[in-house]
Amino acid sequence: MKSVLRSIFFAAYCVLMVYPFAHAGAEIYDGPAISVFPDHDKIGKSYSLKKAVADGKRLFITKFNVADGAGRPFATEHGFPTRRSEPGPSLQRIAGPDASSCAGCHNQPKVGGSGEFATNVFVAAPQFGTTLNESINAAFANERNTRSLWGIGGIEIAATEMSRELIRQRDAAMNQAHKSGRDVEVKLTAKGVSFGSIVVTPDGDLDSTKLVGVSPDLVIKPFNAKGTVVSIRDFTVVALNQHHGIEPLEMFGEARTGFKDFDGDGVESEFSTGQTTALTLWQASLPAPNNQGFQKHPGFKLFKQIGCDSCHLPAIRLESNVFREPNEFNREGVLAPSDTKNVVHMPLPLERDGNGYVIHAYTDLKRHVMCDDKRNYFCNERKKQDKVPLNEFMTSRLWDLNTKAPYCHRGDCTSITEAIEAHGGEAARTTDAFDALPRKDKVTLVQFLKNLGSREALR
Repeated sequence: MKSVLRSIFFAAYCVLMVYPFAHAGAEIYDGPAISVFPDHDKIGKSYSLKKAVADGKRLFITKFNVADGAGRPFATEHGFPTRRSEPGPSLQRIAGPDASSCAGCHNQPKVGGSGEFATNVFVAAPQFGTTLNESINAAFANERNTRSLWGIGGIEIAATEMSRELIRQRDAAMNQAHKSGRDVEVKLTAKGVSFGSIVVTPDGDLDSTKLVGVSPDLVIKPFNAKGTVVSIRDFTVVALNQHHGIEPLEMFGEARTGFKDFDGDGVESEFSTGQTTALTLWQASLPAPNNQGFQKHPGFKLFKQIGCDSCHLPAIRLESNVFREPNEFNREGVLAPSDTKNVVHMPLPLERDGNGYVIHAYTDLKRHVMCDDKRNYFCNERKKQDKVPLNEFMTSRLWDLNTKAPYCHRGDCTSITEAIEAHGGEAARTTDAFDALPRKDKVTLVQFLKNLGSREALR
């Protein structure tokens, strides 16, 4: 990997030698804004979890400056370390960097929440070459509204457990096919959610043409609109680079890329493994919206009656409440358990009932076809993310609708009613059923949804 990256970026490196960092000749008298330096290997041991979580919040609200390494003149926002051959802007709303702090976007109704339309981001990445993305045209960028982070620690636990279930079923089918000498088809389910089926041959080949809602690796990726990010840490590593021009060492450091200062901004060690861990742990610790008593609202019965709960599952049961960092399914370039001797275990205060732990997130953590010829709101994208079909989206979490406006993937649905009416594809029957309800029932259902995750639950 190191040798490949070195050869690919040699030309860019030569340019860097003659194009010094804009601030390299001037001392920044303010000093760096980053003020906490946790060591990953000590977190949960000699460095308490409580202190690491507090450090994470401090990092989340820090307004990074150039002395911290903010900006990425010679790097793009691509999730894979990618250099450009000519410098990019220090701040740019379209391709980034586009924010000074994480809290600059995640702040509704308070730090860790969602964001207004004004904080939308554009998912696009010029990979190799000199052209910067400067267009919001759907052919070049997918526009995304800032999502709330409430309860995402429990979401990651649920996704990890579901991934394990699916992989166990696949592996059992492979063993059966090998022993029987015949093809084996297995229907895949996790937490009661169906993901279609796969066919395994005695030689171990896999036919995934009947698989739905998840990628062939069978790893549930619960984060972002397309369901392509497996963990809070993965999201954080990419976001630090994309939105702030802060490069975490685990992905952009010399050991992986061969460059001490990958983005060419004059700062070599911008964000340590421990700082990334602390930032991840704080996000994971954010409480889930409290929706106790939701079943008593008359709108909940209507929610189930028209079939909303077929995708927006009111409850997902968990085997454990322990958040483990790093995640066992992290991709290359993001810290994995095999990369460290310290896997941090952080119990979360999840809701309990007679059957164990439960989260009321109103999602099945599955991708669905969301548009058709009649309702084509979700058919507005033209740029694929990680090979996910353009018309598929991850089922949104509804448990924080009270504080989440605006709605939908672009944040251009100003009301819950608009968001409901935008649902096509696999949700078309449910939308038709909503349209057929008497007006008073529509109002009751929408009021139920608007009540989810009330402000009082987040105090």
